[in-house]
Amino acid sequence: ERPGAAPRAGRGWRASLTRAALLTADSWATVSASYRQQLLRGGGPLAPLLRAFPAPFACKLGLPLAELRASLHADGLLGLTGHAAAKASISRGISAISRRSPRDLSAI
Repeated sequence: ERPGAAPRAGRGWRASLTRAALLTADSWATVSASYRQQLLRGGGPLAPLLRAFPAPFACKLGLPLAELRASLHADGLLGLTGHAAAKASISRGISAISRRSPRDLSAI
């Protein structure tokens, strides 16, 4: 279990989509090395979780969009139809999580 993984249960509890994404990710990236360092050194609520990743990376020259688009096209996720499919998939996942109690989510 990664540090900071358990949601805060009780009054005022809200799901964090960013936390959920990080809990399922292999790594994370930023648009610059300095922003990556700022996030890693920060004291925000996600800082312990961000620091748990062994090698977050920075893409100062941007992402390889041609490769990304080719991959999305191959998976049928490019364009408006793909956007709708991805959004529906995320919504289904969030709905499944939201039906769980905070106690069940602490094991994630």
